[in-house]
Amino acid sequence: MPNAWQIPEELEPGPWWVLGMDGDWARFRPLLWMVQGEKARAEESELMQAIHAPVRATRQAKLQVLVSALAANAEHPDWPHVFDHLRLTRTYPASALDLLQHLAHVPEAMILALLRSADEEFDLVWSLAEQLPFSWYLVPVTRWLRAAERHFGALRTGLGDYDPDGAMLWGMFWDFRQRVTSRQPFFKSVCDWIGERLFPARQMENSELAMARRAELILTEKIEEHELTLQERHDAEERYPDGPLIMERTRQPDFSERFRYARFSYPYRPVRCAPFVAAQISLDSEESSEDLLFELTSDTNWGFWL
Repeated sequence: MPNAWQIPEELEPGPWWVLGMDGDWARFRPLLWMVQGEKARAEESELMQAIHAPVRATRQAKLQVLVSALAANAEHPDWPHVFDHLRLTRTYPASALDLLQHLAHVPEAMILALLRSADEEFDLVWSLAEQLPFSWYLVPVTRWLRAAERHFGALRTGLGDYDPDGAMLWGMFWDFRQRVTSRQPFFKSVCDWIGERLFPARQMENSELAMARRAELILTEKIEEHELTLQERHDAEERYPDGPLIMERTRQPDFSERFRYARFSYPYRPVRCAPFVAAQISLDSEESSEDLLFELTSDTNWGFWL
C-alpha cells in the first residue's frame, strides 16, 4: 500500500510502539499497538512486566508501584531502563511515555534520576520539568536530602576501601553541585545545605548559605539587586503575570510581612512574591497544586528570580 507503514507479522505478544519514522523524523505521535497472546515474563524486570501488562489500569498501577520502588532504592535494577526511556525524549515528547509521567509525580525519583545521570543525560532529566507538571524549584529540601542520602550512601558502600577518606565521593558530590548550579544558580544554597549534612567534615567553598548565616545583610542586598534587575528588564506599562493563588499564600499568618510587597499595587506583587512562596513551600515540605505550580513557573520564567 503506498504512503503507509507496514506492521510486521509474527510480532511477540505484548505492547509495541508504532513510531512512523521517516529517516530521522518522527512523522506522528507514537501509537500503542497491542499484540494479543501469552508471553513468558518470569525473567523480565519489574519495568518490563509493567509495560507488558495488557490492561491500561493494571499497567498504570504497576508503574506507580515501580516508580515508588525506584525512589526508595538508588540501586534498583530498572534504573538503566529508565534512562533508555529518557533518551527517547530526544525525539518524542515526555508526555508520550507513561513511565516518565509517573516519575514526575514522585520528586525523590526525579532527583535520583538527576543524581544518577551522566553528562549527556543530565539535560534530558533537567528538561522534563519543561514538558511535565513538575518543578525542581518546588521540591521540598527534605526530599532533596533523602534522595541524596540514598544515592551517595549507595556509592559509599560500593566504593568501600577504594575511597578510604571519602575524597572520591566528595568529588562526585561537587561535580553534581557544579552541574545543577550551572543550570540554575539558585540550587547552590540547596546543594550546600545538603553537603553540610552528608559531608560534615568537608568545608564548602564560596558557600552563600554560610555567608548569609554570618551576615544577613548579604542576603538582603542580593534580593534588592534582583528587584532592581527586574525593574530594568520590564517597563511599568507591561502586563505582569497574574497570580491569585500566589497572593492567597502570602496571606497566611506565618508568611513574612516583608515579602508580601504590600507597598506595590496588585499587578506588580505576584511576580515579586513568587520566589518567597516557593521557598516556603520547599522549606515546609508542602505539596502544591498544578494550578499553583503553573503560576509559580510562569512567574519564574518572567520574574526577578532567574
